[in-house]
Amino acid sequence: MDNKKLVVYSLLLFMGISGCQKHNLDKIYKDEHFDTVIDRNLALHVYAKKAKENTGKEREKYLIKFFNAFPNDFETFFKMEYPCYGDTLYVVKNEEDWYMESFFFKNPWGRFYPVLCIVDSEKEIPKEVPTKKFIDFDIEAYKAGAFPRLGEDIHYTLLYEIQKIVPEEIFYRKMLSIQVGLFDSLYKIDQSSTAYSLPVHFIDPFLSKSELIPVSSLGPNDLNDLTEEEKKQEMLRVSIELPEVEPIWIKLLEEKTDDEICSFWYGLHRRRGGPAPVNSQGNWKATYNHLIKVSPRIANLMRKACDKILENHKEGIDKDEVMKIVKLTK
Repeated sequence: MDNKKLVVYSLLLFMGISGCQKHNLDKIYKDEHFDTVIDRNLALHVYAKKAKENTGKEREKYLIKFFNAFPNDFETFFKMEYPCYGDTLYVVKNEEDWYMESFFFKNPWGRFYPVLCIVDSEKEIPKEVPTKKFIDFDIEAYKAGAFPRLGEDIHYTLLYEIQKIVPEEIFYRKMLSIQVGLFDSLYKIDQSSTAYSLPVHFIDPFLSKSELIPVSSLGPNDLNDLTEEEKKQEMLRVSIELPEVEPIWIKLLEEKTDDEICSFWYGLHRRRGGPAPVNSQGNWKATYNHLIKVSPRIANLMRKACDKILENHKEGIDKDEVMKIVKLTK
């Protein structure tokens, strides 16, 4: 066999092996189909429980099952956290002597945006019926209003363990997909406290570095998160987030349409910027300066999304920007 034929043969062999490997990966990490959101939610609870109860290969098996059952789009992800059925989000009227304002900021490039419906009791909220049998599921408690959200009893730290198992591109593609179209919420209670963001943790696209910092430099809230042993140390190793975007996220964003990229950046920066996004402009500029060198398209679409955030914030809250303003008083 001459050299030319050997090169062609080697190339064909390599392509065949690569295609076979991709086929195997597609089978291992195939998204699990569910007929209802409640089925997906309950399955995730089961897989998380099984993973925590096992070790080694058996634990890895259930971690992969958890990943395959994890949603692949923001609409499904949102409905796993809130009693949202179809295009309607249900909220029970509060009878306490304090009020709550609930703002859901609309993502201008998002495809999903529910209508808010305020009801007098849990009985008025529709309930999906699981199509599969789940041994530990209390159907009566569910009908009475115990909504098994994904964030309850499932620690999102599982995703960090899954991240070490699932191939990088497959893992981050799903982490990116659930943030396309993301909108966020601002809750204000008693006019004294403000909490901003969905009650879940997203994996962000930024690089980070490890640094040692003096424990004495930490504030009261950070100190409360430390163990007693960590509090006794002089220095503590922490992870510092950088403005640079990880290369894998840039690669996966390039696969998206312009609207999807704008939708991603709008949701991410709106969530991270909180009620005062103008304070985030320095971070946005640093990220833009990094992105413009590696992907001008993504950089300029991010700037477009950030400009829209500032425009909406400057104009104030209006009927086009929020889902509904709810004031409840006794």
